[in-house]
Amino acid sequence: MSEILFKMAAKTNVGLERQNNEDNFQVSANLDTMPMQWVNNQQYSLGKRGALMVVADGMGGMNAGEVASQIAIDTVRSYFTPEHITDEVVKSRFTIEKFMKDVIVAADQHIKDYAKAYPESRSMGTTIVMAWLFDGSLYVTWVGDSRAYIFNQNTGLFQISKDHSYVQELVDQGKITEEDAFDYPDSNIITRSLSDATSRVQPECLLSPQKLCNGDIILLCSDGLSGMIRDKEIEQIIAQTQTDMTQCVDTLIQAALDAGGADNCTVAVSQIVAGGALSDPSRVLTKKQSKLQKTAAVSGNTGSNAAAERPNTEKWKKLILPLLALLVVACGCLVFILKPWEKELDTTYQDTQMAEKNSVSAKKDSLVVTGFKATKKKDEIAFILKLSNRGDSLGAGDYSIDVTCNGEKQNLSGLTLENIPADGEVTFKASTEAPQDKGNYTYVITITTTKGYTSSADSTIIIVEEESHATKKVVDVITLAQYKSNKKDFEEERINAEWKKGDNYIKFLKSVASKYKMEVELLKELNPNSRSDTAAFASNTAGSFMPLTIVKKKNNK
Repeated sequence: MSEILFKMAAKTNVGLERQNNEDNFQVSANLDTMPMQWVNNQQYSLGKRGALMVVADGMGGMNAGEVASQIAIDTVRSYFTPEHITDEVVKSRFTIEKFMKDVIVAADQHIKDYAKAYPESRSMGTTIVMAWLFDGSLYVTWVGDSRAYIFNQNTGLFQISKDHSYVQELVDQGKITEEDAFDYPDSNIITRSLSDATSRVQPECLLSPQKLCNGDIILLCSDGLSGMIRDKEIEQIIAQTQTDMTQCVDTLIQAALDAGGADNCTVAVSQIVAGGALSDPSRVLTKKQSKLQKTAAVSGNTGSNAAAERPNTEKWKKLILPLLALLVVACGCLVFILKPWEKELDTTYQDTQMAEKNSVSAKKDSLVVTGFKATKKKDEIAFILKLSNRGDSLGAGDYSIDVTCNGEKQNLSGLTLENIPADGEVTFKASTEAPQDKGNYTYVITITTTKGYTSSADSTIIIVEEESHATKKVVDVITLAQYKSNKKDFEEERINAEWKKGDNYIKFLKSVASKYKMEVELLKELNPNSRSDTAAFASNTAGSFMPLTIVKKKNNK
């Protein structure tokens, strides 16, 4: 096999409506070396262990979707190393696919382990799609609705992965068309993901690896691209920018932004420049060609048969016509015995039942929790709750709202149920008595309608002991040696400080010092590159208010 030359490029964009980017990705042009790296649009030679592209689309919003996708990417990095990619792993197609699936299973377990350690993030999850360019072939494994495509000038664009989504199931069942799927409601509901607490993750591979052909452009993307622009537009953009992979990625992302940019958008591409197989237009049937082929097969009339010479003698007519008559009678008897129309009804019923079981929240007339936050205010816990009605209007008696704290039902104050208009949204505020003891408290809100549909969400409050490890660390860091050597010059005070996920810890301490008029000079001894002393505080208080003990000079009120 001749040397395969290729180019790569990858980028991510937060979009126009999201505050955080929950997507993550990794591209490696040469798995023979570590750490993984690449340069956009630079030409590479495919090495012994190949090249890799990965895209992960995190979900969970306030519940750390970006953490889930980052754990998935980190797991991929730890497995795709020269030490792990052994001869035993790459000895066959089946060992390669097993290795890729094992990596996803490991990532799933790592995310679940993290969620157990940090209950506030237990609703997080992520999709993943991996493409491994190895030994002249392309291997793809995925979970969720992040997609893999191949574009070639001879074949156009075709999707090689298949979404694990509610809408894709409707397409498979024939209830909606592929054209309808793009604009169909609930297109964001996926049926498989990493960190699904109800089941073990089920990665999927291609039916067979794809040969790397000259001119191929392999595209991986999150639904921030495929959900914003149609495949036809993606195909046109790639065709117009195929000479420059960086321009290709930039133009695809810009098109998603121009279409509204409602979600994070991540795009990774790889182009086979030389050394691949010759591209045969028939190597992959497009969806349209596939349908035509099925139609021809049912009618018993392929293109070559249609062009075949028709027998023209009376002798052949006399032999064939009686045989055809017998065949029609036999088929009629078989149809009556098998009763296929009854089986079709059974199948439809079973599919409907399965759809209901898989996704209650996908029902059009369900009431869904779209936002829930609990905040400690003095001696009470205050709640803000947002609901989205996906169907007809609901009266105050058509639904109920319940809150539990660590499994115990709470009495709500200030909650008045009201009518919710059709396809409308409503925000409620309520409160309950705050716990007296210190510890972690998880509040779960549950909405139940008279039609039997439920939706829930949770929020965690952390109430810390006065002399907790986290509190002590903050006291020590802020006061440093001065406080330890001469405590009489300082006085202590309890405050509520908020650590926001992603904030720089040094800036956080400085903001606390400034707010309470503490001398910033006390912070100069901090090492901005070391957070070992404050890791527990940072992880335990991300996104929440924490009671802290601070100190300040007695003469500096």
